[in-house]
Amino acid sequence: MNIRILFCLVCVFLSFGCSAQARDQVCMKTYCFDVEVMRTAEEQSRGMQNRAQITENEGMLFVFNYDGRHSFWMKNTLIALDMIWIDRNNKVVTIVKQAGPCLSERCPVFKPEKKARYVLEIGGGLSDKLGITVGDDVVMRIIDK
Repeated sequence: MNIRILFCLVCVFLSFGCSAQARDQVCMKTYCFDVEVMRTAEEQSRGMQNRAQITENEGMLFVFNYDGRHSFWMKNTLIALDMIWIDRNNKVVTIVKQAGPCLSERCPVFKPEKKARYVLEIGGGLSDKLGITVGDDVVMRIIDK
């Protein structure tokens, strides 16, 4: 087993064992993000709209029912984000860095190069800061609700 995956698994299990309340998490390299999980079309449509900030340990995970080239835009998003598309095998397939806020009616649309099942949005610039790259393994700890 890849040492990075093993390290992430240990971190996830330790963090849940020490916490009174379990959290949804996505881990890459040696870093874990506490995530809000967006499953419904309504949740996914709203996304990060009108949020003034996001901390370094927070993210938003969009979960789709099928593999596809799910496109995103930044309409009414107030902060820059990194968008990370993840395939069904939990591998990073595309990263859009520093996607800027868009308050106009016409906003750029971002689309992955390959099919993905998930999209993780994190603070703009974090993928570079943490060394996240295409091909990286992803470990998800999502609590069914």
